[in-house]
Formats: sequence, structure tokens, C-alpha cells
Amino acid sequence: MGWDESADEFILGTTTATGSSTGDLTITAAPLSISALTLGGTVITSTGAELNYVDGVTSNIQTQLDAIISSPLVESPSGTFTLTGDLVVSGNVTSQSDETLKENIKEIEGALEKITKLSGRTFVMKSDESKKENIGFIAQELEQHLPQVVFTDPDGIKSVSYGNVTAILVEAIKELHLTVEELKNRK
Repeated sequence: MGWDESADEFILGTTTATGSSTGDLTITAAPLSISALTLGGTVITSTGAELNYVDGVTSNIQTQLDAIISSPLVESPSGTFTLTGDLVVSGNVTSQSDETLKENIKEIEGALEKITKLSGRTFVMKSDESKKENIGFIAQELEQHLPQVVFTDPDGIKSVSYGNVTAILVEAIKELHLTVEELKNRK
């Protein structure tokens, strides 16, 4: 991770600001354009070849990216990037979902039954100095019913792909809708 003077580009693991990678972070168009970004609690904006902290301090892109990204962003040997703190994106965060990239596609069965076994929780992250209350799942509990959305890093720490939970929620709502319609038709 860092600035490659010879190529005049910032390299983040196997991903570059002018190319693409097969890792978890994929940039498919060049040049990379970010109008505003918050990393590790620091808000930065870009103007041409410079990045500006929210307080107006300006320096070149290499200095600021090295200072900001190298500290809170950590790459694991598997190519996964871990960011401690909040990540705020102005725009969309997407995952590739094209049918041509998938195989063994099946309908989700028993969605409602699986969803009723899940427990939403409130909690405070131990690492959060502000002690802000969050909502979500406990990965170990979720893994018992939806192992497809839980991932374990090499240190045994579990994470949840919350976006992937949406598919089973949609199917559970459809199952509920069918039940409601059947009950309406009985009258």
C-alpha cells in the first residue's frame, strides 16, 4: 500500500487508483474520483491532485493518503481490508451480482422460519470511545442460522455481511404476504 512514483498512482494492496483488482476492494474505472471521504474519523475532500482535511490544511495526495490510510486501514494476507472506525461514502457501495458470475443458483427456502430465529441486538462496541449504542446482530448467533453471511478472519474475529441479509428478508416478506392473502381469501 502506498504511492508508486514510477507509475504515478496510489496502490492499495493489489488495487490501484487507475486499475482494478481481484481483491475485496475493486476499482473498475479510472481515474478514481472521490468528492469527500471520511477515514478513521478524518474528513478529507479532493481538489485536483490535492486532498484537503476538513480544517482546510492542504498537502499532496501521497502525503495525506500515506498518513490517513496507512494508519486505520489494514490489509490481511487474504487481501481483505479492515478499517477501524466509520467509513462514510457519498454515493453507492455495490457488490458484483451479475448472473454470469454465479453458479448453483437456488431459491431461498424456509426464509420466514430462519428469520424468526434471528435476534436483533443493541450494543456498544468496546473500541468505540464515544460509547454510542448500535443495532445489529451478534455474528456467532447469526452464524447458527445464516452461516452464508458470517465471515471469520485469520484471528477468529467474525464479521457480518449485512447487505446479504436483505435477500432472505425479501423472501420472508413474500412468505408472510402469501399467508396474509390466504387468510383474506378464507373470509
